[in-house]
Amino acid sequence: MNLGLLCTVANVAPKNLAVVVWDNERHETTGGQPTATAFRTSLAGVARGAGIEKIIEPSNEEELEHAFDRMLNEDGPFFIPVKIDAGPAKGSPNRDMVSLKIRFMNALAAKASA
Repeated sequence: MNLGLLCTVANVAPKNLAVVVWDNERHETTGGQPTATAFRTSLAGVARGAGIEKIIEPSNEEELEHAFDRMLNEDGPFFIPVKIDAGPAKGSPNRDMVSLKIRFMNALAAKASA
């Protein structure tokens, strides 16, 4: 999570923004090393320190559902860190730079023609 981004979110305070972080406490794309959140770091604490006021830390699916209800019915910004199982990653990132470039160019073309 980028601290500068969280500070910007707190300072601009967009009413229609919710940041949901799915935290498995691992860097899966580089071999599954633990992140800082696997130890003592709290993303909610970081967001709170940056100045974001609406932070919800759901501990089960019912609380997560309630968090989504609030996001849809109240002004934000919201920050919602969600702890998830640290199981193996499903799939792998596409690292073919040519196909990524083509996909990006196609997305820009589609947006321009809309």
